[in-house]
Amino acid sequence: MSKRHSNRSLSEDNSLFQDIQRGVNHLKSCPQCSQEYKQQQFDVLFVRGNVRVVHILCDVCQHKIVTLLATTPFGMSSLGVATDLSADDFLRTAHLDPIGEDDVLEFHTFLYKHHKAFVNLLSK
Repeated sequence: MSKRHSNRSLSEDNSLFQDIQRGVNHLKSCPQCSQEYKQQQFDVLFVRGNVRVVHILCDVCQHKIVTLLATTPFGMSSLGVATDLSADDFLRTAHLDPIGEDDVLEFHTFLYKHHKAFVNLLSK
């Protein structure tokens, strides 16, 4: 079962931060401005066994990444995506169901039926 990490910052976990810096080259610096990351910019959101979900916020340009880090006997791997979500936004929405095809079609039908009212609402 996933759980929110009790101490979200990696400030207290030097060994994990050092492992990340050694093992995952693309997490050493911000892909947007190339500023080298500091330990306190890593925010551990969830821990499940040897897998962590980590939010990284660049202090310089405010670029954000959410990455899945997995530690194995063979090393560390990650899968990350750029995001506009803060760490708190991510935690607040992580449990929500994904948007499905039916949701998209339902919204399309709503817009088709009510497009004039919707445009008026947006233009206010």
